[in-house]
Amino acid sequence: MFNPKYVSDTDLIDMMDQLDQKEQLFFDTQNEILESQPAVAAMFGDDELTLLSDDEFDLLWFVVVTVYFALSQKYRVPIADINKLGLAEEKNWEVLGKDPGQPWRKRLDPFYEGYPQEDLLSFLEDSIDSDEDLQISGAAKEVLFVTAKSILDVWSM
Repeated sequence: MFNPKYVSDTDLIDMMDQLDQKEQLFFDTQNEILESQPAVAAMFGDDELTLLSDDEFDLLWFVVVTVYFALSQKYRVPIADINKLGLAEEKNWEVLGKDPGQPWRKRLDPFYEGYPQEDLLSFLEDSIDSDEDLQISGAAKEVLFVTAKSILDVWSM
């Protein structure tokens, strides 16, 4: 079934190419988030995120800006409500913590069940997991994934 708000892999590749070819577009989108999404901007000042390395923090920004830009090409991205973000974050930590003994990718399987933006969710997972140049600890992976996934949840409701 066709969903005009769905961001496919093809859409995402096109959006990333645009952001890559026009570096200023990335920074303009980041500034738009900071100005129009106060709850998301506040998350980037959260104590939990101060534990991330500079590279991990930059990776989080890359993921969030890319997701926002991709969604904004499909529809007007709603302003994230701080309470909804908190609830989404709480739920995501709960799901992630259900089976901590499982391998990382196996722990993410429950997030895909019926998720409305599966390709964007795969992008989050792959971005956090596939950068060979960036060594990300297990704890940082969890923080990055839960933060980005919570933002995506609220933006795609």
